[in-house]
Amino acid sequence: MKTTLLTLASLAAFALVGGAHAAGSFQNGQAAIGVIGQPDFKTKDAYLGQVNRFSMPLGVACDSASGKVFVSDSFNHRVLRFASIAAAEAHLDPDMVFGQPDYTSHWTNQDNTASPVASGLYSPGAITVDAKGRLWVADTRNHRVVGYFAATTAAMPGPAASIVLGGGQGIGKDKMNFPQAVSLGPDDTLWVADTGNNRVLAFANISAKTTGAAPDGVLGQPSFTANPPALGDGGMNNPHGLWADAAGRLWVADKYNHRVLRFDGAAAKAKTAITTGTSAKASGLLGQSTFGAAGTDTDETHVNECRGVYLDAAGTLWVCDAGYSRVLGFPAAAALAPGAPAATVLGQPNFEGTSSILETGKIVTPEQVSGGPGESLLIVDSGCNRVLRFSPIETIVPAPAAPVVKIAGPKKLTTAKAKLTIKGRATGPVTGVRCRIGGKPARKAKGTASWKLTVALKPGKNKITVIAHGPGGDSAPARLTLTRTARAAAHPNLRGNTSAELGNK
Repeated sequence: MKTTLLTLASLAAFALVGGAHAAGSFQNGQAAIGVIGQPDFKTKDAYLGQVNRFSMPLGVACDSASGKVFVSDSFNHRVLRFASIAAAEAHLDPDMVFGQPDYTSHWTNQDNTASPVASGLYSPGAITVDAKGRLWVADTRNHRVVGYFAATTAAMPGPAASIVLGGGQGIGKDKMNFPQAVSLGPDDTLWVADTGNNRVLAFANISAKTTGAAPDGVLGQPSFTANPPALGDGGMNNPHGLWADAAGRLWVADKYNHRVLRFDGAAAKAKTAITTGTSAKASGLLGQSTFGAAGTDTDETHVNECRGVYLDAAGTLWVCDAGYSRVLGFPAAAALAPGAPAATVLGQPNFEGTSSILETGKIVTPEQVSGGPGESLLIVDSGCNRVLRFSPIETIVPAPAAPVVKIAGPKKLTTAKAKLTIKGRATGPVTGVRCRIGGKPARKAKGTASWKLTVALKPGKNKITVIAHGPGGDSAPARLTLTRTARAAAHPNLRGNTSAELGNK
């Protein structure tokens, strides 16, 4: 039976007659249900030094344990923490700030002459919060990654970072070059999109590492001293987004190659690349049909300057397709072949749309996507200085209707015959028809939509009940009364041993 999407009015009606609630799903072009950083869905102003407003946000993360929401507010050089998604969408003030001493300061913490301090940030990019409540920040223009180990419980004033990785702009094991994203896998490997070096760095066993620790592996390059952009199954060109999933896979938004790369067994591959001196090969690809292609097109198989990526619990990969102002959903992504189409588009009404007009349901510049409460998605719309929340739309599968049964002919009849064939029809979803005479056990009739049954009559009144069965329940009973007498039947259809035309109640 086809699943139908119902309005609120329809939902109320179904509450009366029954219906099964199906798992929610995202619908093409659906509207966002919440906004953070703006007073409404039609405002996109940038704000410097305001408590609960943003200027070019680039990252968002929600801690599943505490419900706290973190937003990387890049041009204010800070990360704000809100008590909950409800508080953030109600435009309440944040309860914590990282990278600044208070809620109105917005200094850059970089003067190109001194090393940046551990308590400051400079144009932070994407962020993530791990299962231990630690906040990891790609401190992009400081060319480093910082970690705050008590991020969900820290109180003002903002603390210094607990760990700093990367020692300034450059190449090599101890340097980074405009890192844009971070992700922490369940194996305790911290992944860093070292964007300007066209590579992804792997820091294994990050919980045991301290400030200044070197990475243990690399993807996208054959060594720590190489950084040219490249295509193929081992190259990268401006990797911009990362997601390490529970199966040990790493998903990389390869921005200027207009594709998403998948590395199965990513941690082992990153280490092997160093020992062999060859770039590790990606295991899968979305956004292009081959590893040698880098084209763009407005359809469900291509992406254009993809940025953030996120794999949800159902296995759908969500990709921020910034060049086309949309977010694409690829279900069962780990099993998809190169060039496989997306099934869902958010931010546009269909896969051909590329409008960046600011209105409800539109996304102008999707930067990072992350999981929110209740299987929702949090999407950073950097061009509109906001974070949008999209939630699955619940569907209802209507309960199957009960069948309707009818008996042909009059509902009362007198006959002299000891046996009689009754017949009729049943409509709707019918799985069977049964007849009962008086208190005797019911018998199955022959046929369903068109049925018949020969019954034996006792002298006097014989009360017959007919019920049709279906997946939605039983029909209302159809009844007739047959009176058996010793005289000949008056009804012409009862002469001989013909079937009776009997009626409904």
